[in-house]
Amino acid sequence: MKVFRPIVLAAFFLCFGIEATILQAMAASDKPLPNATSAYVHLAIYSGLPDDPFWSLSPALTAELLGRLRALEVTNETPPVEFLGMAYVELREQDKPVGRLMIYRGFVTVDDLQGGHFRYSDPGRKLQSWLISTGHLDAVRQSVADTWLWR
Repeated sequence: MKVFRPIVLAAFFLCFGIEATILQAMAASDKPLPNATSAYVHLAIYSGLPDDPFWSLSPALTAELLGRLRALEVTNETPPVEFLGMAYVELREQDKPVGRLMIYRGFVTVDDLQGGHFRYSDPGRKLQSWLISTGHLDAVRQSVADTWLWR
């Protein structure tokens, strides 16, 4: 039954032109990710100064974030250790933290707040770029974010 459901869903969505990333996300829904209805983003681009951009994701954008995460491949590689340009995301369910993401240089580390740590590969930094685009940054902050994103 588990195999049949993704095939039926994929056929349905292909008929209506849904993106391949969403299909991959649905087929990979067994990946270890916390359930969340909202998210709070902190983009560390100014060494932790108060000028760092912060923003919230709507329930729809949070669902899209989780779908994009589910489409990524699990990796055992270790990301480089630097902190500028890193995006921190707190996942929330009914105003309660249920998970944290650290997105940096092509890696996404997930902490489910119950002792589980998982790492995903973000080739081309597509997830990181998408997440930054949800912040609607002013020109100066966007320029700084782009500098750190592609380092």
